[in-house]
Amino acid sequence: MKTLKSVTLEGTFMELPAAHAYQQGRGTGTTLKAAFAAAGRDLFKQKWLRGRRISAFKLTVSVGNVQVEDGV
Repeated sequence: MKTLKSVTLEGTFMELPAAHAYQQGRGTGTTLKAAFAAAGRDLFKQKWLRGRRISAFKLTVSVGNVQVEDGV
């Protein structure tokens, strides 16, 4: 078994329409830095954030550990 870090980013983007103001991104990695970067990439690839110039947002970060079986 090996342990990976898991990060969830929950953002509120006030500049988006109300129906799409809440967006979420998730990522996992061997280090916290890698997991955070993966979650950030996932968040900003969302349909309503892609290609937009965002000037202000509120972000909630959740961090956890995930147990993964070693592959053979």
